[in-house]
Amino acid sequence: MEVHASHELHEATEPNRPLIHIGLHKTGTTWLQKSVFGSGQFGFGHWNKELFERRKYQDVWMDYPPDFDAEKVRQYFADRLTTPAGVQPVLSSEKFSGNPFFGGYERYDIAHRLAKIFPEARVLICIREQRSIIRSSYFQFINAGGMIGLDDYISGRDTRGPSFRLDHFRYDVLLELYRSLFGAENVLVLAYEELRRDPLNYVNRLLAFCKLRQIETFPVDLLDVVHKSASPTAVSIRRR
Repeated sequence: MEVHASHELHEATEPNRPLIHIGLHKTGTTWLQKSVFGSGQFGFGHWNKELFERRKYQDVWMDYPPDFDAEKVRQYFADRLTTPAGVQPVLSSEKFSGNPFFGGYERYDIAHRLAKIFPEARVLICIREQRSIIRSSYFQFINAGGMIGLDDYISGRDTRGPSFRLDHFRYDVLLELYRSLFGAENVLVLAYEELRRDPLNYVNRLLAFCKLRQIETFPVDLLDVVHKSASPTAVSIRRR
């Protein structure tokens, strides 16, 4: 049966505050970016296109520390990226949570930079059952050109530079970091399993967190999986 989302105006109850969605990788990030933040149906204003085109994300995670200027990045948004009243502006990138292939070593610097740029922001952290997300992360590693086996990947035996660490998926540590920077009431954690099981409740929890009007039904055309995982056999063949 076809269902439809409410198309009534989404009204925020307070001035526009950015929502920073930091991932993690393999938790439905691309789906959120396309079907929720970028669809125009839920009251979000997605900043990602402008950010990618002008390479502004690099100012957050790649600027050499002495060159990082939080006020300059913030002013960029003030000058160029505006959203109408009642629309929730969003910055979304799993890179904000650090690269799992490298143990997420850069996530702490990124978190502190984000807090300096947008101290008033709300933060969305998406998680997934650890064994599942580690397996999916490894599959992505192989698809990106990695060649080591799963045991070596998990053990972090690639000593040429930063490598995978199980600590990357210690969600309690990541949550405490963002709560300490933005305040516990400004950090929401959503589980990938809830998205798969009950997308309506998943999205409504996000809308409530952002002070946006909730919906009664979810459009079925937005439920498609964006990046379907490869099978273990396909990953093994690709690695070899």
